[in-house]
Amino acid sequence: KAQLSQTIQSRLASCKILGKVSRKFESHIIKRDILPLVRSLCQDVEYEVRSCMCRQLEYIAQGIGVEQTKVVILPELVELARDEGSSVRIAAFDTIVNLLVMFDSDDRTQIIFPLVMMFCEKSFKADETILAPLSHQLGKLCHGLSGNLTDEQHMWFLDFYKKFSTLGLQHENGQSEHLTQFYAAEMDAKYASV
Repeated sequence: KAQLSQTIQSRLASCKILGKVSRKFESHIIKRDILPLVRSLCQDVEYEVRSCMCRQLEYIAQGIGVEQTKVVILPELVELARDEGSSVRIAAFDTIVNLLVMFDSDDRTQIIFPLVMMFCEKSFKADETILAPLSHQLGKLCHGLSGNLTDEQHMWFLDFYKKFSTLGLQHENGQSEHLTQFYAAEMDAKYASV
């Protein structure tokens, strides 16, 4: 049912089934029989299928273990985080955050942080539909990465948070740009001690 010739509903069901069964089988069976289907569904032509499969990658990662997650799942997540469909990018971001504990320090600093940085900046500039789901995971993401960040990366997160928290203030209740700058200055004073 995971074949491209099947209906979207069949492929969506296949994604969910693969996520469920991956926790029931041994890792060598998952690698041999399930991962080829997972890769295929991650590359599906329909964004709904890619998004659904992306959300199941967390469960598949649990079934195959840390080493195979780094080799197989992480590259898929990186590609899905750059997908044209916003729901796919959101699913990839959520899955990355949920899998942070499976990645070592090098993965977090060399792959995850640059990907998150690109994702956040792109979302802030070009895709406002992602900002609300991003806000739900930002704290968990910062906490998960905090032990691996340089001072410069900490400052990037702090600056992003400050921009993120003042987003829309100038439009709310007819507030002016001057008032938004006041809030930004007030936040700078509050966060200077961090």
